[in-house]
Amino acid sequence: MRSLKEWHEKSVKIEEGLRYLHLLANDARLFTDNHPKFQDTLRVTHEFWSGLLSEMDAIEIKQIGQDLIYEDVPLGTSLKSTQEVSRSFQERGMESLVFTPGLTIQELTEYAHYMRLSEQHRSQVGSPSVYFVHRGVTHIQCYRLGDMRDDEARREAERQAKGLPVAMKDLSAFRCDALKTIQNLYLQAKVANVLDLDTAQGLVDVFLRESIMNSTTLLGLCAIRTSDEYTSTHSMNTCLLSLSLARYLGVPDDKLPMVGIACLFHDIGKMFIPDAILNKPGKLTPEEWGVMQSHTVLGARFLLSVPNIPTLAPLVAFEHHMNPEGTGYPCPKRDYKTNLISYAASVADFYDALSTARSYKKAISPEKVVDIMLKLEEGKMEPRLKRQFLRMVGTYPIGSVVRLDTGELAVVRRQNPEDSLRPCVQLVTAPDGTPLTQSVAAYLTETRDGGIFVRSVSEGVDPTEVQIDALGVLQEILDADRLQ
Repeated sequence: MRSLKEWHEKSVKIEEGLRYLHLLANDARLFTDNHPKFQDTLRVTHEFWSGLLSEMDAIEIKQIGQDLIYEDVPLGTSLKSTQEVSRSFQERGMESLVFTPGLTIQELTEYAHYMRLSEQHRSQVGSPSVYFVHRGVTHIQCYRLGDMRDDEARREAERQAKGLPVAMKDLSAFRCDALKTIQNLYLQAKVANVLDLDTAQGLVDVFLRESIMNSTTLLGLCAIRTSDEYTSTHSMNTCLLSLSLARYLGVPDDKLPMVGIACLFHDIGKMFIPDAILNKPGKLTPEEWGVMQSHTVLGARFLLSVPNIPTLAPLVAFEHHMNPEGTGYPCPKRDYKTNLISYAASVADFYDALSTARSYKKAISPEKVVDIMLKLEEGKMEPRLKRQFLRMVGTYPIGSVVRLDTGELAVVRRQNPEDSLRPCVQLVTAPDGTPLTQSVAAYLTETRDGGIFVRSVSEGVDPTEVQIDALGVLQEILDADRLQ
């Protein structure tokens, strides 16, 4: 147990440290970063805090009411600098500030930059925790008491700072942020031949978390067909579908992150294919097709160059067009054993590619894609994975729009494991096509007297042709579920 004398000695040093921080923030407002006065204050502030942290390890200062608290005891308010720091923390919502060993001059500079921001500018850059993460500050952590102290909140701040989707509260924003992140990752590979693995893993972590909290809605995002850039949309859908299949098959949770990374970058090799071939609207010549096929080798080669990449990633990039019967590309050697996750990515890749419109082809409706997959020659697709995948997505996937035999239009909201032709749907129009003011859940297993089904699916329809906002309906369902 510490003595009052020991605490007093520490508190005096803490207050001196706060005085330096106060001077640093003031000088940041008055001078440029290169000005000798700012540089001198920055240097002595860094020297003092480095020495302090070498003695005390982590130092946490809390702002509670009008008081600054250190080790659960209020600091004295006799020093004007302590009062000014307290007021500054209050204005910025900095309820807990933690300094840890390793604090750098650059991190103190970023602290000073944030403290000199006006209220208007602070509202634009976000909370101090988000600002510090975005600026790469790791040895100064800022929290709201009772909010930001848990690890998940810290990770959420990091995800927000990186532009990653934070939580699936707004589906449109979540999907947009995810696609933008993937597009940037792929573009980074194409232009700079590098890959931000931390950001990629952060995105996969978000997908995994939401697959637990909102698994059906997350799968529903794969059915949304808009004019988004194809490669990023296809990569996201293949990743989500593969992760869901892996979990469906019982892949251990600790293995799922590497499955997500591998399937997210299964097509990364296409970034090294000439755009004239990649985006050609017509049929490829044999020579062009040969170049296109090389994306598997190019992708694997690139991923092998990425430090700390899971070994599964280059494997899936290389193998995802190989077939169990020994065909496909690159042509495997005799008795070559393809990884099971590569087969899973292959199934998801095939399904999503057929379901998506391209410049040279129209999208195929989900039920027709299912029919095509069922009729594939034996050996073209791993049979167990295909069977489980089709059971998972159903004939009419979550988020797809269907026309019922009553004339009503509906969005599929949940699968029926007993009968894929009778999912749970959300009605969005009356039988005469009039839009409903509020969508209504309906179970296609419902029967009337005589065992006749009240409603059945007649066909799947393109939501753009019937002007149905499927994403908006999924959002309505998600919001309603939260209220229950």
